[in-house]
Amino acid sequence: MWGTYSTVDASRLLIADQVGKLHAIDLNTNVISTFLDISSRLVMMGAVGPSSFDERSFLGFAFHPSYATNGLIYTYRSEPVMERQTLQH
Repeated sequence: MWGTYSTVDASRLLIADQVGKLHAIDLNTNVISTFLDISSRLVMMGAVGPSSFDERSFLGFAFHPSYATNGLIYTYRSEPVMERQTLQH
């Protein structure tokens, strides 16, 4: 889907995959690893058939401005609607 260099390590390229994985590619060794896996939290793809794709699931990410110190990444994704939970008082 989309990729960019790590803000703390220019030798690592991060690539978002629509099915819910953020892959890290070490540009020095060409080794690919899973940096983040949110596939279990996403809306199932294939709304019009088992091998179809649409504009849902993991669509992008961005580094927090202070990523180097806090490690936070923002993700743009589709998650299933959960039933509203009633809070007990």
